[in-house]
Amino acid sequence: MHIESLREVKAAEALIGCPEVIEGSYEKGSTYWCIFCSCDVPRHAQDGLVTLKLAMFIEHLCSASHKQASIKYYRTHNGDPDKIKQRLVFSDEDYSTFKTNLTQALDQFENKAHADLQESAAKIRRLEKEHLQHAQDTPPETDLQSKSPQGRFSDGSSDMQARKLLLDQQKTSIGPSKTIL
Repeated sequence: MHIESLREVKAAEALIGCPEVIEGSYEKGSTYWCIFCSCDVPRHAQDGLVTLKLAMFIEHLCSASHKQASIKYYRTHNGDPDKIKQRLVFSDEDYSTFKTNLTQALDQFENKAHADLQESAAKIRRLEKEHLQHAQDTPPETDLQSKSPQGRFSDGSSDMQARKLLLDQQKTSIGPSKTIL
């Protein structure tokens, strides 16, 4: 048995009592090679929104097929099949505990996500209110470029007068022979 495999099993064992729910994708497509079952086992359960860390691996270690394959492997390789129950196979009780704790962890995760969403919504409402208040407190523009509702600038001139004035200024700056109309 590889040391890396034992580390993986120890990590899974720790998560039985305290499952970890991760927002988004985590190690997408990650698998673990089960030497006993001779197959790749997905490590995590994922739905695109959340990842349940090592949930698929834990489920595999609790499965009847893994238990049978582990016993067969140890018998074939002259090992003591009773030792696997101590390290490499989780009991039905472990799996039941994991499922109960995972349900609680998912509920806590959803409650936190809902609270975060409510907090963000409150912040947006507050900022909108502040922006509206600032817009109401700011006096209207009074420069020459601000128009009145009748299409006239605040100095009384119209759009057409402003365009002619601008065109005249351009003519004098460019010169009479280079006028562009």
